[in-house]
Parts: sequence; C-alpha cells; structure tokens
Amino acid sequence: MAINPIYNSTTRMTGLSGLDTESMVASLMQLEQAKLDKETRSKDLLVMKQEVYREVTTALKGFLDTYFNTTNASKDMRRPSAYNAYGITYGGEKTSAYFSAVAGSGTNAGSYTISNIVMAKAAKVSGIDVSGEIAGSALTTDAISTISSSENNNKVSVTFNGTTKEIVLDDSPADADINTLRTDLQDKLNTAFGTGKITVGIDSDKLTFDTESTNSLSFAAVAGNTGLASIGLEGQNTSNKISTSANIFDINSNFATALSLTGTDGDISFTINGQSFSFNSATTSLNDIMSEVNANKEANVTMRYDSLNNKFSLESDTTGAVATITASDGSGGLLSALSITAAGVAGTDASMTYNDGENGEQVITRSSNSFSINGIAFDLKKDYAGSVEVAVESDPKNAIDLVKGFVEKYNEVLDLINSKLSERRDYNYEPLIESDRDAMSEDEVKKWDEKVKTGLLANDSVLRSIATNLRNAMAEAVDGTGLSLSAIGIRSTAWTDKGKLSIDEEKLRSALSENPERVISMFTKQSDVLYNTASTDPAARAERRSENGVIFRLYDVIQDNIRTTTVNNRKGALLEKAGIPGDRSATNNDLFKQIKSYEDKIDRMTLDYYDMEDHYYSQFAVLEKLINDMNSQSSWLSQFFAS
Repeated sequence: MAINPIYNSTTRMTGLSGLDTESMVASLMQLEQAKLDKETRSKDLLVMKQEVYREVTTALKGFLDTYFNTTNASKDMRRPSAYNAYGITYGGEKTSAYFSAVAGSGTNAGSYTISNIVMAKAAKVSGIDVSGEIAGSALTTDAISTISSSENNNKVSVTFNGTTKEIVLDDSPADADINTLRTDLQDKLNTAFGTGKITVGIDSDKLTFDTESTNSLSFAAVAGNTGLASIGLEGQNTSNKISTSANIFDINSNFATALSLTGTDGDISFTINGQSFSFNSATTSLNDIMSEVNANKEANVTMRYDSLNNKFSLESDTTGAVATITASDGSGGLLSALSITAAGVAGTDASMTYNDGENGEQVITRSSNSFSINGIAFDLKKDYAGSVEVAVESDPKNAIDLVKGFVEKYNEVLDLINSKLSERRDYNYEPLIESDRDAMSEDEVKKWDEKVKTGLLANDSVLRSIATNLRNAMAEAVDGTGLSLSAIGIRSTAWTDKGKLSIDEEKLRSALSENPERVISMFTKQSDVLYNTASTDPAARAERRSENGVIFRLYDVIQDNIRTTTVNNRKGALLEKAGIPGDRSATNNDLFKQIKSYEDKIDRMTLDYYDMEDHYYSQFAVLEKLINDMNSQSSWLSQFFAS
C-alpha cells in the first residue's frame, strides 16, 4: 500500500543541519510500511476471491435466465410445451390463417378435423361521434357589416388535419349579410386547405362548418383580433374533435349531448360493472377518467377513445359470454354524452367443431380463444366456416435441439466450476499494491491479476457442493417415469469428464419418437412439495427431490445458491458468501464483512503510521537544533582563537 498523503498534511523543513532526515525517517518507517502493504494485499486477495465467486454466480444466473425463464416459454424447460415433440401441419401447410395448434403433454399422434371456427369476443359498447356541430351564434347584418381590418375583427386561426393557417376576411361592404360572409369564408378556406375539404353553411342566421368525420378541424382566436366573435364562434364549439386532455368543465360546449356540470367534487359520477367512479369536472380530463377506469381491475373493462372517428368505447378485458358490461350514469351524464351506457351487454364464446376420427363431430365452446383439447393447445385467430385437416406426427427435432442447447449450457457451467475447484495456486503471485501497478503496463497488470485469482477457490466447499448437486440431479433416475438421462442417451462417458455430459443423438431421437410423453415427464415432472418447505425441512427436501424431474432438480440446485429471496433468513449460498451487484447481498455477505474489517484495520494502521512518522520527525528536529547550536558555538570559538 502506498501511503496516501491526504492523511497527513504536515509541512516540514528538514536538512538544515546537513542531516538527510527524509531518508532516515523513510528507512525507519519501512517496517511499518511493510505491515500496511501486507494488510492491503490480504484485503485485495479477498476482493479478488469475491470476484471469482461472482463469476460463478453470473454463470449460474445465465443458465437460469436461458432455460428456466417464464418470459421465454419456448426455452423454459420446466414447461412440457417447450419440447414440442410433435410436428403439426394444417391441410399439408405449416401454418393456418385461422388457428394455431401446439402439441403438448397428453397429445396423441393422428389426424383431426377442425371446422366452423367462431372466435370468442369481448363485450363491447361503442359510442357515436361525441362532438357537437361546429356552429356559431346568430349573426345580425349590422354586425357582419362591421368586419374590417380597421376594427381588428377580420382574422381567424384555422387548424385542419394538423396544419394551421390564418384566415383574413375581406372588409365587409355596407350591404353585407350572412351570405356575403359565408361566401368569403368558403373562398378563403378553399384557398387555404383545398376545395371541398371544409363546407361553410347557414342555419337560422348561424354559420356552420362541416368536414368529413375522419378530418380534424378547429378554430381559434388570433391574438389582438376579435374575428372569432365576428363569425359567431366565440364561446361556442370550435372543434369537430373532443379534447381528451382538457378539463371536462372547460369543454362542456363541445359535446353533442350537454353535460350537467357544476365544477365541484362529484359532479361527474358513474358505475361500471358495480365499480363506482367519481370526479370533479373542473380538475379532471377524459384522459384522467380513462386511466382510472382502465386501472380498476374489478371493473374488468378498457375505455378507449378513437381519435379518427371521435368516439368512445367500453370493452371487457375478458372474452366469452361470461364477460358483461353494465354502465350507468350517476351525476353529470358523461357516459350518456359518450353514448356508452349499457345494461348487461355480453361477449360471445369461442366455438369450433372438433373431430378426432373416433368420437365423431363435437362442438367445443370456450370463453377464451386459447384452450387445450387432449394435449393440443389451440389459439383461434379468425372466424372460418370451412374445415381444416390437422395432422399431428411425432417430430423430435425441436425437443432434440432444445436438449442439446441445454446440455451444452450445463457443461459450460459445470466446466467453469470444475476448473475453479482444480486450479493450483501460484503463491509467487500476490496482489499488487499501488506502487507495483504504477511500474507496470495495463496488460501486465491484467495478466498478473489473473495469475493471482487462479486457484483462489481450489477445493472450495461451496463450489464442491454445487458441482456434486448438479451432477447428482442429472444422474439419478426420476420416480414415476422409470427413466434416467443415461437411458435416453445423455451421460458422462468417463470419470475424467467430471460430470460433463455427452449426447447420443440417435438414442435420444428414438426415445422421443417412441414415447415422448415419458421422456418429457422425466424432464418436467414437478413435486407437490413446495421449494420453500423443502428448504427448511430435510424430510420434505428428500421427498421433493425424489418426485421432481431433472429440470426441477437442477432449478432447486441453482436456487439454493443464487436466489435473491430469503428462506429462513438466508439467501442463496453464493450470495451469502460473496453477494451480487444490484442486490442487498452486495453489502451483506461474508466476504464483504471481512473486507470491511481489513479496511477499518488499514485505516487505523495508517493513522498510527503518521503518528509514528511525526514522532521521528520531531526527534530529528531536536537533533538538528542541537547540531546547529553546536556548529554555532564551534564557529564562535574558531573566530575567538583566530583573533
């Protein structure tokens, strides 16, 4: 360890007497420096040991994430469906536009006819265009005749499908009337956005503005100009689309059906499927209401806004006849304004005609579009009145590829652990202290550190236990199946393999072809005894182990060592030993505590180091003063006798 000068900021002036104080103090401190360096190397050795443990943890986690991951169903080897030991064709084709089928546990090879497919549907209530007509207030001839630039009432901002333009009206002649104004507006809008896009009409001395429902049209005031009022739109509905982000109280005039609002708590209330909702229209937008409704799982609906058609809908989150929607207003009349009130609107069940060639045609009805029949998982995609011949044949290719990848990953993990256990420690390599690193290149330091790490976990009890448990999990027969991995061509060929496995692919293929269910059960069989129970009860642990298939045995071994959850107040053995970044175990593990103990000791020794160094400098300062005094006296005597 190189002493950090930040610990001691004392400024010294030495050497005035001719003594080389710095060198002498440094010489005297060499023993203390050696003690500090020894403790630092011991601490760094523990840090490196922790890194090696975490390397094994990372490898096990990678294994877990690849083959024991619920988010990757096609490789989660705990699922029988992942093995997919059957090939399926649809009328000779590999896919069907109407449904998909996956053969799993319990499937029998053969030919099946699927016909008259009807998909399950959710309950749904669809509203109509929620906005009222864009129409101004009644205009008088006198008011129209005053429109001019001099009155600052001749400009209107118009946004059409996202493009905003400023419309400048002609100065009205004295005899102008509503027809004159309509013609002027129509010409200007045609010029701005194209002929036929926006139609200006007249209804009882009011201007109306119409466009296709798929278009977006809105009017706004121009700063410093009262043109919006001059055409009668001030205070009226100025958009053909409802704003879902504005407070509802502020856009009340935009609804085709007026709301009864007071801008107070509870002025909007309604009930959906027995769930009550209440809002203040002055502080609540339609987006807020949709978010709250959709977050309520008991209501079991999703409320949506179709911006293209400017309408709202309610749709049940589940499908089938059991999915219903009952929605009614309390106060405010919002659901009525959105046209989505309902009284027991129901969804419809999925159905299809199934013929297995033995029992004749059978009509299957289910509430969901995904369901299983005799081991075949169906997923309906589209209604179809015709029929499709489904051929299920044994095809072990997918299962073989899955098992091969799994065994390869297992071998990688076991090889890493075995290598750590068998490495020899070269005691000529100790952790480098700072001064050592400064004198070496980056590449030299890296190679040196690797040498130091080699053998740190030789014959380690934690790794030895993991290796043994992994090998046993893969070697033992599985109760209830009469099979072991070696029986299907997966085994260790020699003791020098140290448990690593090889695959006889033909033997595996034969086993999967002849009895896929039995082979898959050997892998995926799961005990009824829970993992947490087995972790604290030796008898339960033995029972779970004997009942589990190969995959769940391996899963338990991995969990025993890297689980981040606590069982009986303990995490996985590797995390208890060395922790893992991103988890509380990072600062709560055996090695961290030992490292922290060394760091505290090094800090104390460093302070003692500087105290001792100061003591030596103080002593040499006294000596230098005495020498200087003697030199002065000697000089005086020399001068005295010389005179």
